[in-house]
Amino acid sequence: MKKEGGYWQTTTIPIQRSKQASISLFYNKNNWLFTLDNFYKKVTGINSSSQEFQNQLEFVKTNGDYEVLGMEMLVQKKINHFITWFSYTYNTNNYHFPNFEQPVFPNNFKLDHIISWAGIYERKNLKIALGSKWYSGKPETTPMSSTINYSNFCNPKIDYNTPNNKILNDFFQVNFSATYKWESLDQIQYKLGLSLLNALNRKNEINEYYRINTITNSIEDVKTFSLRRTPNLSFRITY
Repeated sequence: MKKEGGYWQTTTIPIQRSKQASISLFYNKNNWLFTLDNFYKKVTGINSSSQEFQNQLEFVKTNGDYEVLGMEMLVQKKINHFITWFSYTYNTNNYHFPNFEQPVFPNNFKLDHIISWAGIYERKNLKIALGSKWYSGKPETTPMSSTINYSNFCNPKIDYNTPNNKILNDFFQVNFSATYKWESLDQIQYKLGLSLLNALNRKNEINEYYRINTITNSIEDVKTFSLRRTPNLSFRITY
């Protein structure tokens, strides 16, 4: 173990181990389906360099663990040719890196709340589906100042707040798809499909990080967004 940039860094990577426990409830009657899962998971032996940090911890190599505690609920109903389901997931997901100044903080992939809904109509050769997904934003780390730190002129840096101190805006997307299939007299099968991703054309931010722009000598805010409204048409022949 050695200290670099104010953080203790390890030179060995341990074996990753996982402990999990869950309690489930299940109900299925009269075309109703209800499930409730409560779960706990702890993974030890993770290395910070594998966690996709894009802040002050990006080049730090040290070992730690993460712990997840949550629940997932699913309700599903089938009515003739129509089936619909709704799910909700809640979880807390935190890192523990004992060599960091702040040893406990939110996981990079933490999503506190996830809500999904879908409705599917299927009859004979026609299938139509409409679905939506909403989840609370993932964590990000913001700079403490808009000014670059030139205390070491050969190695300018960004001074950050504590890791994952801020949450991105919520994500929401609605998707639509429809397929129709038929067969010719010579038993050749045809399938026509149409889909529309992000039907409401919502601008969803899915990642944000900061870097030094050497041209303007400023801190640059880099954002990544999901696809805007995207249509897709497919046609398949099977023989």
